[in-house]
Amino acid sequence: MKTKINNIKIELKKDCAIKQDVDLSINSANGLLLMRTITAKAIREYSDKLNPVEKNNYSDILYSFKNPVMQKYIETFRIKEWEPRQAQMSSFRRILENNRPYKTGQCIIDKEWSKTESKHVLHVIGMTYHLKDDRELDVDKISEESLTKTLTNAFRYIDQNRYETISTPILCTRGDYGLNPKTTLRSILNAIKIANPIHLKKVIICFESEGPMETFDQLTEKELKGIIK
Repeated sequence: MKTKINNIKIELKKDCAIKQDVDLSINSANGLLLMRTITAKAIREYSDKLNPVEKNNYSDILYSFKNPVMQKYIETFRIKEWEPRQAQMSSFRRILENNRPYKTGQCIIDKEWSKTESKHVLHVIGMTYHLKDDRELDVDKISEESLTKTLTNAFRYIDQNRYETISTPILCTRGDYGLNPKTTLRSILNAIKIANPIHLKKVIICFESEGPMETFDQLTEKELKGIIK
């Protein structure tokens, strides 16, 4: 399915966002920049393996976090012993630079996630975590309004830095995040409309599961535009 918003080509596609031939790919990120599931996991696995020296650096970084939220969540990496990759090490460095988790609505550019790919990754923080009284992690609430605001910030950044082609996943639709694919699609399209980026020429919106793509495949261009508020 293809359409246009403000002369920007919009393409809906069943594929992984990071695999598209674009200038920049959006990562649906949490405030901890942990490349753990779905789109983030795909970016991590798509990036380069680390050499022995880099693996040692990775381990040093992994055990250096002091923030209690990060310490709690980082246990996933220690327990699962995921193979160190360039994208994860690069995102860990972004967190160390910030010295705390990023807040919902922020965008963090990563130009070092791969040694071989020329495209950049923009971590878009649609949601994050906080510690409950029992010291367990909980997800901050997400709304269509907050996601649209976050994506509007992202598209303004994209325009200011003159990226012409981008890919983005359908963000924040995992069960405990609270949004469905149609709501997220509307947030993406409305954010493009609000930000009105003048340098952006093409946006590829990627669905990584069969069900949502089958649904949106049936939309006419008129119906797709009708999703926008």
